[in-house]
Amino acid sequence: NVLSFPGLDPHEDWPASGPVLLGDIVIAFETVSREAFAAGIGVDAHLAHMLVHGVLHLCGHDHVEESDAGRMEARERAILAGLGYADPYAESEPVAWADSETVAQSGSETVAQSGSA
Repeated sequence: NVLSFPGLDPHEDWPASGPVLLGDIVIAFETVSREAFAAGIGVDAHLAHMLVHGVLHLCGHDHVEESDAGRMEARERAILAGLGYADPYAESEPVAWADSETVAQSGSETVAQSGSA
């Protein structure tokens, strides 16, 4: 659902000033949309989570070891909370979905859209 391609080695020294190109992030929108719909969450919230997850990978975080995964998830939670999004790892009630007319076609994939304006 998300891939990160680092532009810099996160374990080396970064430039002291100026903009830093961390790398590229590719998000499979159709996959993320399908996952959000299946989980009963907003597509925007899941996209935000995937973007934050990808940026943290570009900054050198990973989730190979359980302890690393816990630290990465804690950072994701904090960043997403600062952006006004709910904890993506918390058990919660699904969002209310609008009727089938709010489900649009995006290419050949079905994309769920929130019923709120």
